[in-house]
Amino acid sequence: METTSIVIGDTVVRTIGDSPSECFELRGWPCQYFEFTAPRSGTIVVQLTFVPDTQRGQVIDISIHGDGERWAQFYDQSSARLTSPVTAGVRYTVTLWYTFPRLVYTLRTAYSN
Repeated sequence: METTSIVIGDTVVRTIGDSPSECFELRGWPCQYFEFTAPRSGTIVVQLTFVPDTQRGQVIDISIHGDGERWAQFYDQSSARLTSPVTAGVRYTVTLWYTFPRLVYTLRTAYSN
């Protein structure tokens, strides 16, 4: 499983190559993995936007694992958003599900107000 380390506040702009990573939990589907350790407790927002034509009409779901599991509260043909509480010092994994080859996307993470 290939994982990218990020910090809350990062913006990741990426185009997936021809051979995306396979989902660890769901073999046969491509996923992208990001990890961070929460520097403080609070609520974060994970916002994903992507170019629909690069995703073959498939929506992308987001999950976060750490001190529990939560799933995106919103997704459509070009975006997804997850809001979740985080606890200081806990390591979290954010998964983007069903990410096809040549997907063009932007992932933003931030604490909510």
